[in-house]
Amino acid sequence: MTNLIQQIEQTEQTIIREIQEQKEDSEDAGEEVDTTTKEAEEELTTVIEEKKTDLEERKTTITTEVETLTSKTTELETTIEKTTKKITDIREKIDKKVVEENTLVTEREELKTSLKVVAVSEKSKIQEKIDKITTDITTIKKEVEEITTQREEIVTEETTARTELTYTTQTLKQATVEKEKIEEEITVTEVVISSKKEEVKEEEEKVEIIKKQVECFKKRQELLIKREEIKSFKSTVNTQINKKTKVKETNEVTLETTK
Repeated sequence: MTNLIQQIEQTEQTIIREIQEQKEDSEDAGEEVDTTTKEAEEELTTVIEEKKTDLEERKTTITTEVETLTSKTTELETTIEKTTKKITDIREKIDKKVVEENTLVTEREELKTSLKVVAVSEKSKIQEKIDKITTDITTIKKEVEEITTQREEIVTEETTARTELTYTTQTLKQATVEKEKIEEEITVTEVVISSKKEEVKEEEEKVEIIKKQVECFKKRQELLIKREEIKSFKSTVNTQINKKTKVKETNEVTLETTK
């Protein structure tokens, strides 16, 4: 925000210098009311308004990015939650299968031991049980392998989701900070624009006052010139009247003397 204010101040000084140079190059610069400050404020206001427009466009873009990242973060968190539950469920399932397998192994060993002591007529039945248990153990091992493979795939999915979530969260944080920064800069530009418009208004009033003063001064000068002209005219008239009066008096005296 401090950098933005410094940029505005530098731009303002540059604009003022350019306008002053243009004024100095103008042939009738000395005959006009100095409007450098007003023109500089108006031009700076335009520059700041363009800056604000650019900031608002950037805000729109970054807001869309924040919304997208937020949505993606939610999706990844949901994925992690689901995969974690699946991994827990599969672990429990594997544990049950292992217990079941161990139980069958124990039972099969006991049956193998009993083969040594049972009657010949019972051996075939016991062997059938042993064969069935062996088949069941093989089936359970195969199921455990399949479930383990499934678990590894889900673990990979969860790990990928966590990695992506870490990156997305960091990106979201950076985008949020950038958005807040842009919003602060927009606020600053709005305050500056408002201030500059007020300054332009004040400068316009000053220019109008100066114009009125110049106009009044010119009228006063014209009145003084008219006054001097009237004074001169009166003096001329009085001189002529005095001359005529003297001639008249002289003639009257001469007339009296003749009588």
